[in-house]
Amino acid sequence: MVKLRLKRMGKKRQPVYKIVAVDARAPRDGKYLEAVGQYDPMTNPHTVVIDEEKALKWLGFGAQPTDTVKSLLRQTGILYKRQMIKKNFAVEAIETNMAKWREGRKVEEPVKVKKTVAAPAPVVAAPVVEAPVVAAPAPVVEAPVVVAPAPVVEAPVVAAPACC
Repeated sequence: MVKLRLKRMGKKRQPVYKIVAVDARAPRDGKYLEAVGQYDPMTNPHTVVIDEEKALKWLGFGAQPTDTVKSLLRQTGILYKRQMIKKNFAVEAIETNMAKWREGRKVEEPVKVKKTVAAPAPVVAAPVVEAPVVAAPAPVVEAPVVVAPAPVVEAPVVAAPACC
């Protein structure tokens, strides 16, 4: 069974947790399937950053959140959105309901986490050198090629010998 739970990171007395999808039999700080978000309880107020798409994907696969992670998902509105998706609300209705919910709770819009990609190397502009103008060659007209059909040769049919 897959669970959504916290993985402790950080230093002594300065915990920071990753919210991860993990096999239920794995140890608390062991290998995980996928990181879903991050939770920092030391800031005031605490900081929760969850990738909404990943969380909804794992909840859709049947992952069971622990009590603390369930509370964090409820605080960010992901459980509310999942409930509306399960009840087949229209996409526009989900967005308007989530906007009203955030307004009433004074919660910020979720930050879309973009995957960082290494920046391309800077392009150094080479000096522009004008090439000499050369007249285009005259078009070549080719004569049509006629292909004669190949003669058909029939091979004689040989009967197979009788068996035993």
